[in-house]
Amino acid sequence: MSRGDHDDRTAGERTRERILECALPLFAIHGYAGASVRMIAKAADVNVATLAYHFADKDGLYRATIEQMYVELSHIDVGDVLSRPGDPLDNLVIAAWRFARAHRQQVHLLHRHLLDSGRHHEVLEDHWSAALLARTDPLFAMLRPDWDATDRRLLVFSVLHLVVRFVLDDPAQLRHGLAVAEDADLDRVVCAWLASLMRARLAA
Repeated sequence: MSRGDHDDRTAGERTRERILECALPLFAIHGYAGASVRMIAKAADVNVATLAYHFADKDGLYRATIEQMYVELSHIDVGDVLSRPGDPLDNLVIAAWRFARAHRQQVHLLHRHLLDSGRHHEVLEDHWSAALLARTDPLFAMLRPDWDATDRRLLVFSVLHLVVRFVLDDPAQLRHGLAVAEDADLDRVVCAWLASLMRARLAA
């Protein structure tokens, strides 16, 4: 049943979600400094006091906007992804690509934060990097027991950085830049190449 059919959220919860939905593209486009509280409140059709009630201040809203992505990311079971029919590496790359594509604005926001501040937001370190490595390290340790933790993490982060880079591109420009034919499945081409890159490195 969709939310449109039966919405159990309170008015306050709906308002909070609307503020987050409006804050995301504004932070992604204008950055933390450029997106004012008044701008976000206007976009969400609330007053500044209402925004402050839900998020205390701009820092709280910014953090909540970023954390929302990791709430959804935490619902992905990496073990389930790896155990699906087919090659585990293919499944891992496809899951990462689909999630990043579905959360392009959040990826844009994180990338903008890195460019603006010179470092990743602490939410990335606190709620994602450690958890991701804890889930992927055993797989790569099994595939390459001769590798140390640095080698395994370099592979994971290298592929993730490429996923982010490709996701941030306009699909038409990416297709043109990679010389992918119009009738070819761009997502399949990119995922297949990334998976082959991982296999080549694991086999080296």
